[in-house]
Amino acid sequence: MARRFTRGTDRDHPALFRRRCRASMLASISDPAQRERFERDFPEENLPALPKKRAKRVHDPKAPLERNVLPKVVRALRKDPRVVRVQRNTVGRFTVHGRIISVGTKGLLDLTVYLRDGRYAEIEVKRPGEKPKLHQAQRIADIQERGGIAGWCDSPEGALAILP
Repeated sequence: MARRFTRGTDRDHPALFRRRCRASMLASISDPAQRERFERDFPEENLPALPKKRAKRVHDPKAPLERNVLPKVVRALRKDPRVVRVQRNTVGRFTVHGRIISVGTKGLLDLTVYLRDGRYAEIEVKRPGEKPKLHQAQRIADIQERGGIAGWCDSPEGALAILP
């Protein structure tokens, strides 16, 4: 059975990992003299700064999730006469039998759409009210700067508006 890879572990940030190691070492020392020497040799002030906490995103609970919007967008694109093929791109991490498996490339957009005139477009699908992450926005901008077709949408109508 596959388990999802969870982010936010101590090893994701060196400062958190080092603080956890220091705390476990300190807890394992029972002799007060050794404990005092350890605290003198490895003061907490010398540890790296903790990461800044990210602000929590506020979602509209009534807005449909991206996983519900994406199939509708794919269906609308497949029905469009300008489109030959729609390819779903998967990016992420998951765990199988204790091994972490990474799929795709960071920044790759959700859909690659092949058009009848030989061109292709990349589309990022978001839930209503959300915007692309920085690396996704940079990918869209890079494609557009080079004359390609790219954009993001939160509805089937938005996806169709991206196509030429």
